[in-house]
Amino acid sequence: MVRRSEVYERCKAEWDRRRNDPDRGSGNWLISRPEVIDAAKVVKTMRLLHALTNDPRYSDLRNHLVTDLIDPKTGNWSGHQSWHPDTVMACGAIEQTIATGVHEREAIAEFVAEFNIDATSFSAACKRVKRLMDEYRKRERRS
Repeated sequence: MVRRSEVYERCKAEWDRRRNDPDRGSGNWLISRPEVIDAAKVVKTMRLLHALTNDPRYSDLRNHLVTDLIDPKTGNWSGHQSWHPDTVMACGAIEQTIATGVHEREAIAEFVAEFNIDATSFSAACKRVKRLMDEYRKRERRS
């Protein structure tokens, strides 16, 4: 039987081995939040583009944004739309791994090693993913 710390240490060793890999951080896009663009400015820009070009597609896009992607209560992007589908799938996969009896620390360590998450240390990379998982769980509770 493999001790829990042995799995973590094995993942850490793999992460350290790949530290100078040219694809370092190849999975960062899965855990990095995209730059936040003010929703009101996007809607205003679509309105202006429609007025300048008379192209109804800008008006249609603005209407789609307002009705489907922007939270009417806050005027900000809807929390359900701000996550990349692959990020949701990755978090779900980590949760499924945990549900099979694997310790959360091990599941996160394996994800960090497999996707070569970039950080100053293996522990820091694991903390980045742990924070993402905490956000994911809050998001899932809200929906």
